[in-house]
Amino acid sequence: MTDCERTFPAVDCVIPAGGLSQRMNPAHSRPVPKALFSLGGRTLLARVVEQAREVCSRCFVVTGWGADEVAREAASLAGVTVVHNPDFALGMVSSILAGARQVRSEWFFVAPADMPFLSPAVYRAVLSGALAGSDEMSRGEISRGEDVFFPLNQGKRGHPVLIRRALLPELETAFERAREESRSRGSREEILLKMLLRDRSCRGVPVVTDDIRVDLDTPEELARAQERCAP
Repeated sequence: MTDCERTFPAVDCVIPAGGLSQRMNPAHSRPVPKALFSLGGRTLLARVVEQAREVCSRCFVVTGWGADEVAREAASLAGVTVVHNPDFALGMVSSILAGARQVRSEWFFVAPADMPFLSPAVYRAVLSGALAGSDEMSRGEISRGEDVFFPLNQGKRGHPVLIRRALLPELETAFERAREESRSRGSREEILLKMLLRDRSCRGVPVVTDDIRVDLDTPEELARAQERCAP
């Protein structure tokens, strides 16, 4: 049975889209939320939502900086609920938690709005990997032995990450503790994410594409992505 033929459990997707976009916006220009930059005729947000919706039941787009503009774009997309994170200045982890509080599926994906090349095949691969280790596989239920699944390419983790919703209260507590630790160490946000998950049961799912790590943070990275999408 191929991944396209397999019946997967219903999962939601949290899409953080509220970052400050400081590196993407050139100096002295009118700042634009990164999620609204155009790539191949569609916004980054539209691309991420449309790909996630191929597999996920609902998408929760979490706004922050530029909330009104991002919310208008999100409202034009099918299957999207907009969630505002008033604490967006605390970083992407706070937006993930804000979206996760609205999730109702047992498991949910996290797919940042600046990663436009996360194909439906990658979502299916992660779900397939989660199901493969499950005694409940025949019923389409994910293993109860792990809390987090992530795609893995050449030994490096990427997105979308699949997280058990029951982990949320523990993550909320860990976030507060990790924030204090990271503040004292001057850690970057990706280190904070690792700290949040360090005591959890995680499993990597091998995938063939390195698109799981392609995020667009600068005009130069966006220009390279435009070349990739050119007809």
